[in-house]
Amino acid sequence: MPGRGRSSQWTSGSQADVSKLAGDGRTEGKMMNDEYRYWLAMLGAMGWVYARHKDKPFFERMIVVLTSGALGVGTGIELADWAGIAPIAPSALLIVIIWAVLDVGMTVLADREEFKKAFWKRIGGGK
Repeated sequence: MPGRGRSSQWTSGSQADVSKLAGDGRTEGKMMNDEYRYWLAMLGAMGWVYARHKDKPFFERMIVVLTSGALGVGTGIELADWAGIAPIAPSALLIVIIWAVLDVGMTVLADREEFKKAFWKRIGGGK
């Protein structure tokens, strides 16, 4: 889907130009390139997701972190392209939203019997 506004500044078509991920195109001469700021922000959001699962086994934590990180980064770049804005905020926000969806889903699936009881009770067929 083609972007609107300043979208050509961020991406061309559907492939992101990594050198312009998080900046306004004026990164020359800055001490820290905007590309690094973007990836540091994404690592920070993923670190927050990791910390929220401190009671889970390592493998489960990594699945949640990598899934929310990959989906958040990929979708955030496209969303920012569509909106014509820098992708730092949308990507970090999507990482957290995707984490919340995964966390709720994992909680529901962890206690299937309780979920079934609540579901059947809600639709009027429970005991």
